Amino acid sequence: MTNYELKVKGVQVDTPPKEMELIYHLASNPNRVFTRDQLLDEVWGFDYYGDSRTVDVHVKRLREKTQIPLLLMLYINSIFGFGTERFFQLCAESGVDGVIVPDLPYEEQDEIQEAADRAGVYSISMVAPTSQERIAMIASAAKGFLYCVSSTGVTGMRKEFTTYFDAFFHTIRQSAHIPCAVGFGLSGPEQAKAISAYCDGVIIGSAIVKMVAESGKDCVEPVGRFTASLRKALDS
Repeated sequence: MTNYELKVKGVQVDTPPKEMELIYHLASNPNRVFTRDQLLDEVWGFDYYGDSRTVDVHVKRLREKTQIPLLLMLYINSIFGFGTERFFQLCAESGVDGVIVPDLPYEEQDEIQEAADRAGVYSISMVAPTSQERIAMIASAAKGFLYCVSSTGVTGMRKEFTTYFDAFFHTIRQSAHIPCAVGFGLSGPEQAKAISAYCDGVIIGSAIVKMVAESGKDCVEPVGRFTASLRKALDS
């Protein structure tokens, strides 16, 4: 989250939560009547030093340094709340290549697929061991890459997996014609190396989020060492 130098009743507030951003924005405009769309547009990553949106700004800054694909992971209500068409237009303008929406079932992909296609943004499909007879259907229609969920339950680090990956990926490989990446629960180089025998890529989120939470502004070095260890393991 961006640091803001704000003063509320003479007290400086650093890095306010999202609710504080909304309160401050409304308090700064006491005589203005906001429409729903104006609030969604301005508070979604609102920048107090201008009218640009934080996601837009951060992605564009990243684009100055790298051309690797960038994806957003978020819930479907965030897209609906902002406005599906406007959301994907902003993604395209900012340089976002794709989105992962974990709570959007494959059968309801049409809720966003046309808007995503018009914007040239990938809507990444997810397939899980419990998908069973739906695996072939989901895998064959997937675009960008296929997100293969390692195990059932919520995301987070796991010490071991009970999924029978041989059977899982045998079914996937019969229908998928794009790269397959495994995520959910991977926590270190050893797991990444073992899983890589089945897929084209690994996705590790919770382990890095934990490092950021523990180290705060000093997280860059430990996260860098961790990602380097993952790369080394995968290349070995």
